[in-house]
Amino acid sequence: GCDKRKLYGVQFHPEVDLTEKGMAMFRNFLFGVSGLQGLFTPASREEQCVQQIRQKVGSSKVLCLVSGGVDSTVCCALLAKALGPEKVVAAHIDNGFMRLNESALVGESLKSLGVQLRVYDCEEDFLSATTEVCNPRTKVRYTTKPLRETFQPEDKRRIIG
Repeated sequence: GCDKRKLYGVQFHPEVDLTEKGMAMFRNFLFGVSGLQGLFTPASREEQCVQQIRQKVGSSKVLCLVSGGVDSTVCCALLAKALGPEKVVAAHIDNGFMRLNESALVGESLKSLGVQLRVYDCEEDFLSATTEVCNPRTKVRYTTKPLRETFQPEDKRRIIG
């Protein structure tokens, strides 16, 4: 550690059950070293987010692009709670790479909150996408095969972006 720069670290896992006094180490760091007060609760964080959204957005509508993951789904739920579901325009682009039924599950979750999720089926667009690439060694330009037929990792990265 470095007291002068307030940098500290450990080379083990104090959070695991096998570490003796691991929780005491966390408490000491959080409350003794960092000076935190332990007032955080998930409910207080949710209310803080709702208030910030209301303050920033006002009475406007919001477009929320929902990837299908937890973060964007929670964001959409918070927007709906803060503004009302009628003020949230939620869109999800199904690119064909989602887990089985994932898009439908996200839609159902948001529907239970009153949010109408617009799902755009773009699987074919993604799988048939190509891009123009310049070979760095030869400087020759070429069009990649469609994504579904491409096995070259660099071409895949360029197609997907």
